[in-house]
Amino acid sequence: MLNRTQSFQNCRETDVPGYNDCPNFIYPSKGASGARKARFSVEDTCGNTKPAVAPPPPVRRVKSQQETATPLKGKSELLEELDRLFARNSNLPPAEFQYHKNKVLTNIDQSLSHDHGCQVMSRAMTCIGEKEQLKKVIMEWMMSDTSTSKWCPSFLKIAGNVAL
Repeated sequence: MLNRTQSFQNCRETDVPGYNDCPNFIYPSKGASGARKARFSVEDTCGNTKPAVAPPPPVRRVKSQQETATPLKGKSELLEELDRLFARNSNLPPAEFQYHKNKVLTNIDQSLSHDHGCQVMSRAMTCIGEKEQLKKVIMEWMMSDTSTSKWCPSFLKIAGNVAL
């Protein structure tokens, strides 16, 4: 009969009935010789598995029409466009606008230091005025580049509240 009042707090695994009901042939012990080979070898029972003759073809990234249509602008040109954006009237309160502006200006340099960042920022600047398209571009960028998480939400806030 099973003693239901017994404590299993400081005991071995074998003291607990039903602790590991898996048979040993499924999970061989670590000390078993040849366990590594047996675990990773695959047995072809049907005769239809052939070893690879050549490596798989390289994966090529297909550029979307938006990426190819937007000309690549330099870092200085994009910073000038940002200054023009910041000079526009905004629907944000002045203190909130200044907070977001400072956050963008202090953190954007790292993202614009490479071509991909300049390309995506160029595309984002062309989408200002189209809130949904701008949000889509910025969100895709934030998911692909972790350095944008510091300033992209602030940029989106400013660009989304600019008075056209």
